[in-house]
Amino acid sequence: WLGAFFLLVSFACRGFAVERFPLGNLFEFSVAGAFFTMATFAVAGLRRDLRWLGVFVTAFVVLLLMVASTAWYVEADEVVPSLKSYWLPIHVTVATLSVGIFVVGAIISALYLMSDRGVGSERFWRKLPPAATLEKLSYSLHIIGFPLWTFTLIAGAIWAREAWGAYWNWDPKEVWTLVIWVLYAGYIHARATRGWRGNPSAWLSIVGFTAVIFNFTIVNVFFKGLHAYSGLS
Repeated sequence: WLGAFFLLVSFACRGFAVERFPLGNLFEFSVAGAFFTMATFAVAGLRRDLRWLGVFVTAFVVLLLMVASTAWYVEADEVVPSLKSYWLPIHVTVATLSVGIFVVGAIISALYLMSDRGVGSERFWRKLPPAATLEKLSYSLHIIGFPLWTFTLIAGAIWAREAWGAYWNWDPKEVWTLVIWVLYAGYIHARATRGWRGNPSAWLSIVGFTAVIFNFTIVNVFFKGLHAYSGLS
């Protein structure tokens, strides 16, 4: 909770520094994503004991912040004209929230797959819930994150219509947002199908999260298109 609080303070201070909603580049998105990841873990921990998960979530957040503060940092500045819209705090905030939920869900899926294969010592796995509990917990997070990502896709299309004159422009960011949606839709459908429960559906969630990371890093930095908002030269 303390870590999440300080991340929120950092996010707010950035907003005061730039005098706008601070989700205009990759660095700001990373700070917000780190906050939502920690907040997801903290809020989920109100319903059940998740202290065993803390070290894994914190490790991911620390790694993200390290990369953001070194490789992705940009000075406080104005955003490009197309981002000056009321859709920025709506569309990007929901997108970042869903990514934070997907992070925690993916970590639990990875732990489930590792426990099912007996990776590591038995003493370590005795500290964690049974594999079936891990799989169920991961699914419960994904069914919250998926509707939020669906809203992200729809809101992005509406904003694109206002900014560029068309709901869909086959921009790399748009395409990968749709790819992620399809992958997570496949995961949720597979989880509801008896023959695909367990390892196959867990692997789908990992593939979906891999696509999220690819979209968040490679597409943002190296793919040039209408969504070239990383802030990096």
